[in-house]
Parts: sequence; C-alpha cells; structure tokens
Amino acid sequence: MNGSPRSDAAGGGIPHRAAVEDANSSLASYQDRINKAIEKAQRASWQAFQALHEIDPFDLDKQYGAENAQKDAERVAKMMGIDPKKIPDGDDPKVNAAWWESVSEDERRIYLAAYPDQIGSLDGVPSDIRDRANRTVLEAKYNDLAMRAENGSLGIRDQATYNSLSKLKDRLDKGDTAPAEKRLYLLGLDPEARDGRAIIAMGNPDQAAHTAILVPGTGTDLSNMTGQIDRLDRTHDAASERARGEGVSVISWLGYDAPEVDGSVTTTGRAEDGASDLRHFTEGTRVAHGNGDSHLTVIGHSYGSTMVGTAAGEGKGLGADDIISLGSPGMNVGTAKDLQIDPQHFWAGASQQDPIVRHTSGLTLGPNPASEEFGGQPMAVNDGGHSSYWDPEQESLNNQARVIAGRPARLGRHYEAGPSDPPVNPVAPDGSNPLVIG
Repeated sequence: MNGSPRSDAAGGGIPHRAAVEDANSSLASYQDRINKAIEKAQRASWQAFQALHEIDPFDLDKQYGAENAQKDAERVAKMMGIDPKKIPDGDDPKVNAAWWESVSEDERRIYLAAYPDQIGSLDGVPSDIRDRANRTVLEAKYNDLAMRAENGSLGIRDQATYNSLSKLKDRLDKGDTAPAEKRLYLLGLDPEARDGRAIIAMGNPDQAAHTAILVPGTGTDLSNMTGQIDRLDRTHDAASERARGEGVSVISWLGYDAPEVDGSVTTTGRAEDGASDLRHFTEGTRVAHGNGDSHLTVIGHSYGSTMVGTAAGEGKGLGADDIISLGSPGMNVGTAKDLQIDPQHFWAGASQQDPIVRHTSGLTLGPNPASEEFGGQPMAVNDGGHSSYWDPEQESLNNQARVIAGRPARLGRHYEAGPSDPPVNPVAPDGSNPLVIG
C-alpha cells in the first residue's frame, strides 16, 4: 500500500532508521496540525470533517505510531458526535447489516477510521467494507511492530506476530493485482488472539453464486495462513471450472482457536468455544449476499470438521446447502441427521492412508463420519495422507469442486476400519508426534 515502509530485509517492510528518527522529530508538528483541525471541528462541525479527512490518522501511523493515530481518530470521532456504543455487539448479522445501512457516508468514513477492529468483525456487513476495515487493522499493527523491530524492542511473541503479519500482508498485496474474480478479501483479523485468527475470501462472497467456507484444523494459525490461501486458490480454480460461468467465492475461516498438537486436540472444547462464531459467520454470509440465495457449502478438514459438526448440531445449524468432512477425527454428533441437513447433502471424504482417520476417528470426538452407520454420502477421494485432499487435479479436490458448484460428488465407499487400524496413542514414547494433523 502507498506509504508502507519497505526495505530489503527478510520479511520486508522495516522502515529505515533515519526515516523513523525524522518522523519522531516531527511528532510535535503533526500533533499541532491535528489539534488545529479539532479546533476547526469545534467551530465548523461537519465542514471541519473534510479538513480532518485530509489529515488521515492512518497516514500518520507510519510516522509516530498507530496507537497515537488511533487515539487521534477516536478523539475526532467523539468531536463529530460518533458514539462507538452505537456499533452493534455483533451477535445478530441482520442487526449488523441494518445498522450499517442506516449510517451516512460521512459517518461511515469516521467509523472506519476510528473503530476499524469493531467494523471489520461485523458479520452481515458488506465484504468490501470488512476488507477495508481489517486491512486498516493489519496496516496499523504491522507498522507499529515494524518500528519496534527497527529499534530492536520486539519480544519473542511480538516477533512471531510481526513475521506472520509480514507474510500475510505481502500475500494480500500481491492479491490486489489479481483478476476481480480472484481478489482477496480480509473478512476478519485478530492478531492478538492466542496464535492469531484470520478470515480470508478469494472472490467476493456477496456476489458469488457459489460460496464455500473451509474450516481448517489442528496446527493452523496466523503464521501459516498463506498456505491456506494456496488451498483457496486450488479450490477456487477447480470449482470455477464446474460452475458453468457462475461466480465462485472460497473462504478460509480461521475464526476460532484451532487446537495445537497436544491434549486440546482430543477434546471438543475448542469447537464448542467457536461454534456460535461460525454460525454467525455463515448467517452473515447469507445476509451480506446481494439476493441471499448463493449456494453455500461448508467444509471441515481434520479438527475443523469437529468445529463444523459442533456448530451445525447446535442452535439453528449452519444454514448450509451442503456440508463436507475431510479426514475427520469425529464431528461431535452421532449421525448425519444431527447436522440439521439432508443426509443426502452431507459428504464424507476419508483416505484409507490418512493416519487421522485410521487412528483417531471414533475415539473421543464422535463416530467416524465416513462410516456407513453415520448415514452420509461417501465421497470418492484419491489415495494419500492427511493433506492430500487438495492435491491438484485429483479426485478429492475435483469432488469438492463439484459440490461447491451445486453438483453431486462422485460416490466412493464408506470407510471401514481394518485389522491395521487399531486405536493408537498419537504421542510416541520419545515425545514426538508421528501424525501430521493440520
């Protein structure tokens, strides 16, 4: 983005020391300009807003820090009579959408500048607005960490966050030059949450005839979201080929704290904590769509299928047209009917070589959804390990694409445990983990 600090250092984006020193010495001058603008606001109300807009606080964050710029923006918003308490709590996407529709263009600009983190998290608000708000959050956090990195003041956790945001920002910036149908939308971002959370769409879900929401599993965090974008890319290409010219959007939903490779992966706690958030997101996807009738598919991979099953089995469910589980250790429900969807539209893919299916499904997270007893449709998959479901031009990916495009998948066979599939302890005696869960 224009004005972002750049250098040849690994990760990119670290400002030159001289530029930082010059910017710090100019702080008093910038603050004086803002104070004068606020005085104009007191005298001229909305006319002064135009003057304030010329002094965009998020242009100044690169000079004297996003935290100071954010406080300035909030102070200006208060002067303009913008009350953050009017922003909905986010629990009802329809309420979120109606509130945003009621806000004037001038007010929207102030809300986006002063409270981007709140606006960016509102399910039901248009995707381009959420993208704009969350990119503001990304830029602000990235620039602050970049300045601290230059000064050598980053701790271990902040350094990890900075590295993750650097990779994500670079990938999003590259996506800005992609064709419109493959543009990236940052629909959610919380770099402060444990290992970080992000929601990214390829293609605008508000306009797509076919939308897929992919929920990733164990070990997924902010640091490897670029790998998730690669999966979006392959899935989007495959689904678009089968959509007969209709628009496609594919979303990676890391809106929950995916478990690490530890005891948390054997319990339903993480899925239960995030279930309502996933339901809000799927409902918001419907609400934000232009005419609301996009064909919606929700895909859960690994522990992500546990997340999907938990969310679908509670409340009003996910409102999906189709649900797919891939490499599932269990969906926290007893049968396909418990997903509150026609079992003919629940598809289960399980490779015979997948160690998670072979050794963990049916133990602590519910029965194997690929078994005949579960009552769903067995989706044909290619041979391979736990991440093979996105191998290019293979049956697993092609079948996902068919379902996303509103067509039936090719049927395979139900998974049947054999004599080589006894339950095993996923932690080896030496403490290592032989199973790649992801």
